[in-house]
Amino acid sequence: MIKSKKYLAAKANELVAAFAKQAPANPNLEEVIKQAQAELEARQIAPQNIVEQLVLDSYRICRLSHLKVNDEAFQLLKEMEALSRERSILPFFRYDPWT
Repeated sequence: MIKSKKYLAAKANELVAAFAKQAPANPNLEEVIKQAQAELEARQIAPQNIVEQLVLDSYRICRLSHLKVNDEAFQLLKEMEALSRERSILPFFRYDPWT
């Protein structure tokens, strides 16, 4: 199902703000979250790309720093993963040989 751009941007802002509250205390992780929030406010990059990069960086930092993520933060990461795969427009049009 295709979502509107406003819905995706609002959902991305909501998830990033919630993750900022639930994330483990780590200066590198806090810096990545602040950068994602700044990019979302600038509205220059698609929210899906910002959220995807935030999820990848969060997993990388947690793995390298041996951080434990609580269940609520893990569920937020899963929701952000799903949001990063949603698209607001079709990347291609269906080929119709009769037109």
